Amino acid sequence: MMITRHLQYLTALARERHFARAAAACNVSQPTLSAGIKQLEETLGVLLVQRGSRFHSFTPEGQRTLELSLFGGGCTLLCFRVSRIFFPVHFLVRQNTVRV
Repeated sequence: MMITRHLQYLTALARERHFARAAAACNVSQPTLSAGIKQLEETLGVLLVQRGSRFHSFTPEGQRTLELSLFGGGCTLLCFRVSRIFFPVHFLVRQNTVRV
C-alpha cells in the first residue's frame, strides 16, 4: 500500500534527519522520497515537513503524524485507520486529540 511506504519515508527522515540519507536508507532516490512525503502531505491535508536545503524540521502536525505512525511498533494503526475505515487522521493531527 502506498501510504505505508510514505510513512516509512517519513520515519526514515526522522531517523536520518537528512533527505539524501533517508532516501538511501529506504533504497530509493532522494526525489522519490521527497515526492512520497509530499504525497502523504496532500493525502492528510497538512504540511508535515518544513523544508530547507537539506532538512529543516517537522511541523507540529508532522511530529504528531510521526508519533501516530510509530504507535504500536509501526505504521499499522494509522494505515489501518486511513485505508480501512477512512478515519479522519487529518482531523486528529489538526485537533491534537490523540496522545501517544
